[in-house]
Amino acid sequence: MNKNNKNHITDYIKINIPSDNLGIFFEVLINKIYTSIVKNDDYCIDLGSSYGRHTWPLLQAVGNTGKVFAVDALPDLTTLMSTLAEQANTSNLEIHHVAVGRTKGEGTFCKVTEDSGYSGLRKRKLPDGWSENVTYFTVAITLLDDLLKDRAHLIKFIKADLEGGELDALRGGRSILAQDRPTIVFEHGGQNAAQLYGFERQEFFNFFADHDYNLFDLFGRPFEYADWDKSGVPWYLIACPSESQEISYISGQYEDDIKTLCEEFAFHMKIPAMEAKAVCNAAINEYKISPDDIDVHLLKLADKLCPANPTIAYRLYVADKLGLN
Repeated sequence: MNKNNKNHITDYIKINIPSDNLGIFFEVLINKIYTSIVKNDDYCIDLGSSYGRHTWPLLQAVGNTGKVFAVDALPDLTTLMSTLAEQANTSNLEIHHVAVGRTKGEGTFCKVTEDSGYSGLRKRKLPDGWSENVTYFTVAITLLDDLLKDRAHLIKFIKADLEGGELDALRGGRSILAQDRPTIVFEHGGQNAAQLYGFERQEFFNFFADHDYNLFDLFGRPFEYADWDKSGVPWYLIACPSESQEISYISGQYEDDIKTLCEEFAFHMKIPAMEAKAVCNAAINEYKISPDDIDVHLLKLADKLCPANPTIAYRLYVADKLGLN
């Protein structure tokens, strides 16, 4: 595939998606990837599961006979996820309150008060204007291989969003990558992540080459050494085993899917914020949901609450408009 032939997708996205909504749109693309490749009976991992933005759709994708492993180091988030799973009578969700890394032991976890999504095993640079108020606590660190050594089936898909710790987590899952050959979508922090976690650019590319994985950016373009910190590259990457059928999808049909999602997303972003707030208020009143947890429940209840707009794009739009991401 000629990479230059796919660069036009960036222009298409720029035209349709405002820059301040790119983060939400990227989550929509991630959802599209795993819902296109994950089937009933599959096993999947959500590293950095947070409130379950991707955990719940993954559960729908794997069906009653598949399984999702949700992993997060923040105890309030794993407690919330456990409560929701119990309320939903979900038996195929396994929640782990632990950090994953390249070595086992204990570490110091940094929780960012302004937005827990920026929390991790290293304190990253926060956006301008944010409070530097953070909380540190000790957390157990395990290897992904050890955490899931008793799994009953091969892992089909991994999503990893660990604020720079993605490579370390995958290094601790070498056996899973070698034996199970999952497709992986993960956050890419470039040189900032490399400095935080102590690795070099060449180590990053060598790791995936050694495991015979092909790298793409989230727009489906091959991700190469020169793209490491290049502007215009989305901050999520896709890693596919070189022999996998998923490469055909990422290199082909995925581009048309991106364009379709662009159009749908642009349409839904025009929905007035008041309508979004009304939907959330309905959820709060009818289901007695805490406003802090509304985005989790919208993922599960939006089809009922918003039958005219049941797409993932709209659900994420609602959560974003209320500042609940």
